[in-house]
Amino acid sequence: MKNDSIYKEGYASYKEKFETVGGELFLSPTKLKFRPHSLNFNRKNIDIDLLQVKFISKKWNKLFGIFPIAPNMIQVTLENNKTYKFIVWKRDEWIQMIQKIRFNLC
Repeated sequence: MKNDSIYKEGYASYKEKFETVGGELFLSPTKLKFRPHSLNFNRKNIDIDLLQVKFISKKWNKLFGIFPIAPNMIQVTLENNKTYKFIVWKRDEWIQMIQKIRFNLC
């Protein structure tokens, strides 16, 4: 990632079913990248091509998938309907920046 320009970065968690993986989220000119901390059991890097993003929506972080905790999650849905959920600070800023870059890529 040292060769890429980074427009935004911050601590984030990737949420997959009942597992939450802590790490960092990076927004580059063409990708959204999640890098997990080395202490996680699941250490899979996630690279999302912004051209493949169909839409981004706001979600609530929920305990056990049922009880709302905080409105701090974004869901990224790709053209193939695969979804990624990230818990972030200032989710509106993330959504605005991702949308701005996507608009410029089209």
